[in-house]
Amino acid sequence: MVKLIEAKLCHAEVISEIHSVCFEEAWNAEAIGKILEMAGAFGLLIQARSNRPQGFILLRVAADEAEIISIGIVPESRRNGLASNLLQEAIKRVVMRNAIKMLFEVAENNVAARAFYEKFGFQIIGRRSGYYRQSSKKLDAIVYGLNICDT
Repeated sequence: MVKLIEAKLCHAEVISEIHSVCFEEAWNAEAIGKILEMAGAFGLLIQARSNRPQGFILLRVAADEAEIISIGIVPESRRNGLASNLLQEAIKRVVMRNAIKMLFEVAENNVAARAFYEKFGFQIIGRRSGYYRQSSKKLDAIVYGLNICDT
């Protein structure tokens, strides 16, 4: 059974813990808290077969656009549909907040994430040169967009 929980400030530490196992440059609980306090921002946690959340998504809605700030699933829980559940619920919730477009950026070498978003109909709409730093090299960010009204 999958359980979705709206993320609150009290969840900043657990989101930070998940972020640290998902990304090379992890965000601490303070940074996560600042995101959750931003106008239009919200997050979701997902649990399945455990009392501990296995993933999260952080978003922000401004005017009619929603931005996925970050999404992550702990490695041992990947490929079980949790990210799909999070994204589908996130789309429902941003539509309720009047968003008609969703944006996301991903490192150009993150093939799995790019395939995941393309499966949901996200299309490349731009590129940010040297946006990400992985180890000692800079990578471009690929900017994806999804017209939610078309899904």
